[in-house]
Amino acid sequence: HRRGRHKGIAVMSVWVVDEAHARVHQGAMWHCSSLVTSLSDGASLDMVITAPTNDNPHMMMEAACGGDAELLFYEGVLFSGGTTETVYNHKRTASDVWAGIVLTSPTITSTGTQLSVKFMPGGSHGQAQGSAQSFDQEWIIRNDSSYLLRLTNRSGSAKRASLGCSHYSSPLVILG
Repeated sequence: HRRGRHKGIAVMSVWVVDEAHARVHQGAMWHCSSLVTSLSDGASLDMVITAPTNDNPHMMMEAACGGDAELLFYEGVLFSGGTTETVYNHKRTASDVWAGIVLTSPTITSTGTQLSVKFMPGGSHGQAQGSAQSFDQEWIIRNDSSYLLRLTNRSGSAKRASLGCSHYSSPLVILG
């Protein structure tokens, strides 16, 4: 709420922000990303996101590649190993840390159920500029479940590529 005066009359207004913006202010929005400088043609950049046991996070994903690529999203991935990535709180003054885990370069033994696939056109000849893609809507992922975000280079040569995800806690976790 905002209080003020207008022509001698006390005024109170309500500020309205979307859910994701509100979560940033509450210190409950996180981000993680990974960049590779040379992703071979046909190779994949994999990111596994395992949600916390007490939360069903709302997740948004993004990807970029210097040429044609495919962006795939799977649920129920089976994997081993990988590099633990740092997950940053969008509210830089907040001390809260995300209770889930994000890994890059894990060994995938089963991709699980494919939920989405997107083609990312990178252009051709003198117009080849690469492509960036994000999912149009948030996914509310299951607690204590693992998801695979996979970017596969289909350009015909090695290209720079990146994957990222932002996610915020369910309102029930914040209020609970």
